[in-house]
Amino acid sequence: MCRRVVEENVRGAKRSVTTTLAIVLARVSWEYPDAERIPSESTARDAVVELTRGKGCSA
Repeated sequence: MCRRVVEENVRGAKRSVTTTLAIVLARVSWEYPDAERIPSESTARDAVVELTRGKGCSA
């Protein structure tokens, strides 16, 4: 899900990591309402930072 959100924003406005993470978590909750395992905030933040490196996302 994180990759999809990051890829969708390649040409879009610069998003913060916090905003990107919020979008990812909202989509996971929407598409997988019964999901039991969602990464901790720090793990999810690390994933967003790694996936957005060099793609116009600010910390």
